[in-house]
Amino acid sequence: MVVPKTYVDGNPEDRNWISDVWEWLQTQPQTAWLYFVRDANFDDMDWLFPQMVRHPDCDRALASWLFWMNEPGPWLEGDESPVGSMFGDLMAAILERADAGGWPRRGLHYPRVEVAYEAFRAAKALAMRDRPPVFRIPRELCASFEGANPPLVLDDETLADWDELTEKEYVRIALTDEETFRQNRDGGNWWFEKELRLPSDPVVTPNMTDLEAIEAVFGECESTTARIERARDLKDRAYEDSLNADSERSAELYRLHRLGLKANEERWLEERARSHPITAPGKAPAKRSFAGRIAAYLLLGCAVFIGSLHFLGPKVAAVVLIVWLLIAWWI
Repeated sequence: MVVPKTYVDGNPEDRNWISDVWEWLQTQPQTAWLYFVRDANFDDMDWLFPQMVRHPDCDRALASWLFWMNEPGPWLEGDESPVGSMFGDLMAAILERADAGGWPRRGLHYPRVEVAYEAFRAAKALAMRDRPPVFRIPRELCASFEGANPPLVLDDETLADWDELTEKEYVRIALTDEETFRQNRDGGNWWFEKELRLPSDPVVTPNMTDLEAIEAVFGECESTTARIERARDLKDRAYEDSLNADSERSAELYRLHRLGLKANEERWLEERARSHPITAPGKAPAKRSFAGRIAAYLLLGCAVFIGSLHFLGPKVAAVVLIVWLLIAWWI
């Protein structure tokens, strides 16, 4: 099935792309749901994600992924419940569905590294509290869902629809687990991965506290958090060093640029000096004497008068001589 296309008030420039995608997802397997949410912007999904977790077909693994990636840590640090909060629609929908019986298991998987960072943030918030948290972490969502998902197979027309959504709405869908994992590792989103010590056989029991349940699934909290913090400090320091190196490199390039400009300017001045000699300061160029100028004008005037007299006659020659004397006097 291709992705539907509907528009606000029939305006082709204003597509109802979120509702279009949701309608399409409901015809697809749960892998498509997970592959979509992994790349979706949470800020755009405040309507769609609650619809997902309320849907009868929503897999427990998808609800777990959304729970952790919705950052329960800040809620557990404070005293405001997400239920009834204007900012807690998704978390409230998850908690309400958990209380109402939870989600079916339909074979969806995700690696714990995807949500581990947010799980440890929640664990840290719980460890620092001296009073009960505003909600309990749903036990069925604090679990391991390790495993591989099958690739998503789409026909050419549907792929073209998604290419259009990616170009116009900046939303995309992955087709395999590996595509998402490579994107996260190459993009540096899993910079903390090496600091994790994930239990090989996690077991959560009903009598565990929330903190104990998190540690059973993701590993011991205090030591892991300390390793993550050290890794973050190293990462931040490396980033600052790269900025400083970039600044120093930019300064050096600017210095070389200025040296190049100065060298070009000096070369231009040298060439100009050769082609347009400049008299040294204090040495005025030599001038002809007044008598010399008068003699030159008289000689030239006589030549003009004799030529005019020979070719034009005495009257015209007299006029030419008078005009020449006036010009010579003016100069």
